[in-house]
Amino acid sequence: MGARPSEQLGEMTIVDIGKGQQIRIPALKLSNGETFLGSLKISDGETMIIELPLNHAGRIPDKLEKIYALAWESDGIQRSCQFRLRGHSARELVGQLIVQERRESPRLRLDMDLQYELIAPEHVGEVGEEVLSRVLNSEDTSFESNRLLRTGDDPLDQLREEIVLLRELVHDLIGQVADLKSVVSGEQRGAERLRQPLAVINCSSSGVGFITAQPITGGQCLRLRLRLRMSPPLQIEALGNVVRCAPLPRQPGDTNSERYDIGVTFTHIHESDRERLIHCLFKAQRRLLRDRHDAREAMSEMQ
Repeated sequence: MGARPSEQLGEMTIVDIGKGQQIRIPALKLSNGETFLGSLKISDGETMIIELPLNHAGRIPDKLEKIYALAWESDGIQRSCQFRLRGHSARELVGQLIVQERRESPRLRLDMDLQYELIAPEHVGEVGEEVLSRVLNSEDTSFESNRLLRTGDDPLDQLREEIVLLRELVHDLIGQVADLKSVVSGEQRGAERLRQPLAVINCSSSGVGFITAQPITGGQCLRLRLRLRMSPPLQIEALGNVVRCAPLPRQPGDTNSERYDIGVTFTHIHESDRERLIHCLFKAQRRLLRDRHDAREAMSEMQ
């Protein structure tokens, strides 16, 4: 059974996961060293109990963190979200899985930078676990989403935004200095594996389309790093499969090399990242519709 949005609770929606659904918590290690893998025993739409199989030798340790990234599969996509732990025994966890309501987002062209890395089949599981294990520093996933929807007219809000942007810029600068240092010392830090497309065509909450100079085999797994140019910059990481690789037709007199239209569907993405991406897409759509309306009004006044 898959996950589906449930009743609205204030600004949040509780995700209802079907009874018996398998659930992983990559960061939680049992007493025998294995990763937590259990199933949903019961849920009332707010509180849920996840239990280990009776025949499993491992036990849940006494001391646990307050928040974990919990992962499950729905509609063929590996999903992940914050799990707020309320209590536990040696065999069961009690807590809440709370995210914002998921919606179908538009597919639009966004002002963004994209990097991708080819992942070998034997490393897909490992990289997927790493992507899904991410947890936001803030316990409230609605804070980030609501911030993205604010207009920023309040001077105090603008000051906060500028401080956050400055922090992001300093963080990026430190990373660039570290990369430069590693290049000088001969340590590439894996940067040589990262590639950039010629152009990004569009993006949605379920995937991204871009153009490359080299073909990418269908079914190839890619680790994607999206950086949306906004204030502050929004960075999202996901894992996806190539579902389309089509050569673009050449125009008469075009001397450029072959170009390929690549379509990628997300297979692993943190739920909070998906929600932030959805909000950005809806903001871009509203801005596009407003611009079109203003253009029509201007044309009407000229006629």
